[in-house]
Amino acid sequence: MVYLERHIDEDNLHRYYAVDIDRDLFGTWVLMRRWGRIGRHGGQSLTKSFPSETEAIAEQDAWQKAKLKRGYG
Repeated sequence: MVYLERHIDEDNLHRYYAVDIDRDLFGTWVLMRRWGRIGRHGGQSLTKSFPSETEAIAEQDAWQKAKLKRGYG
């Protein structure tokens, strides 16, 4: 699981992103992304299926690289 946060106090911006890779009940690899404001219930989520774990990991790595460029850490 990858968990990243971004804080900009002067803009009152406190956000998180979380990504996890797992298998569903049918054995398909899924990448689950969750994001939202820290301290709030809810947020948003997105689930994407992949035929192999390798492809899911590649997607997770690309996502993490993009978020690190935007200041998450």
